[in-house]
Amino acid sequence: MKPLPLALDDLPPFRVPLRFFLTAPLFGVLAGIVVIVEGETVFASRWSPALIGATHLLTLGWLAMVMIGALFQVVPVLSGRGIPAAARVAAPVHLALTLGTLGLAYGLVASSPNLVALGLGGLLAAFLLFGGLLAWRVLRPSRGGGALVTIRFAVLALFATVALGAWMAAGIAWPSLGIPYRASTDSHARFGLFGWVLLLVMGVSQQVVPMFHVTPPFPAAIARGCGVTVFGGLILLATSDARLAVVIGASATASASLAWAIALLAVLAKRKRRRTDATVRAWQLACWVLIGTAPIAWQIAVVPDLPISFVARHQQALLLGVLVVLGFCVTVVLGMLQKIVPFLAFTHLQRRALKNPAAIPLLPAMEDFVSTRTATIQIAIHATAIALTIAAAFEPAVARAAGAALCVDFAFCAVNLTRAALRYRRVVASVAERE
Repeated sequence: MKPLPLALDDLPPFRVPLRFFLTAPLFGVLAGIVVIVEGETVFASRWSPALIGATHLLTLGWLAMVMIGALFQVVPVLSGRGIPAAARVAAPVHLALTLGTLGLAYGLVASSPNLVALGLGGLLAAFLLFGGLLAWRVLRPSRGGGALVTIRFAVLALFATVALGAWMAAGIAWPSLGIPYRASTDSHARFGLFGWVLLLVMGVSQQVVPMFHVTPPFPAAIARGCGVTVFGGLILLATSDARLAVVIGASATASASLAWAIALLAVLAKRKRRRTDATVRAWQLACWVLIGTAPIAWQIAVVPDLPISFVARHQQALLLGVLVVLGFCVTVVLGMLQKIVPFLAFTHLQRRALKNPAAIPLLPAMEDFVSTRTATIQIAIHATAIALTIAAAFEPAVARAAGAALCVDFAFCAVNLTRAALRYRRVVASVAERE
């Protein structure tokens, strides 16, 4: 399926996504600090308060923060119409998401119902405001094609994730309600990671991979079919405990995930820009992780009691979580940031400079915002953090080393994005002097 031509006329100011991009790595650093402070207890169980808190720092503070920021720019490109009042709603959404994530994560780590309740309020405000505007824009008929169809399913998965998360958080915040919140854990995680994150990545990749890496378009069957198959599988898993429904749902989700990952690797192998940059490495790493993860997720859903001699039962869930969250989701987002931030910075500067041709010589190259060498180092550090965190799932004594690697990983990202933002501001000031 051929990607749509870019529609850049309705892009919001660069400061709109940038505030989300600059904040996100700080939550990754906080997740690393939680792992360092709590040490071996983090990976003692999937129900460890520290593990749940650190996981939400990554899923909400890193993944959701970057994805929401990116959607402010992606939606007008795909649909030709921007998110309503983007420049005005970005600040309150960002503030509510930041405070809500901090409150929820710290409340989970400290087992504080009051903080969980405060965090829940902030997160509901952020997701209802942004999610409502996003749904208003992408669920309406438009020119978006297969990419936007997949993103629509991602939006539906987001609402399911938020609803289940709010239900679970309410059970923690107000124990007297007697909500059996642990029973919803698997559905919440599936809709969040395989629904919201994976489906959004599937949709966005149809546009950004051919654009940034000059590849052929995704096959039409993959572009149109994977999104609905994943979402349908998740619905079956969430609504029925019948053996046949579980087998069909898990098989549909796993097979569509595998098909998309294999298709993306094939598309990247045919790219015209043969230089393998850091973003290509990130895509490839994420795809191989997903290919390895899908069978594990299928096995846990369909035959959870299957004996695996080298992996204890509780370690299977820990391993799956590390692979999906850190190995796939974080890797994809980290890799895309290496391209998206320079592209957006250059695009916004170019549009401004074109109004005054005398300022065009002041424009830096995209490479000047995040260099190839810097991005390559970033992915290498991240791969090390993944390896150490996987090791910690099997040997908790490695936990503090994994936490330190996470801190370095996200701190390095924060420094690089800050440098890119400062360079953008300097060029804006120089262009303004020519106006």
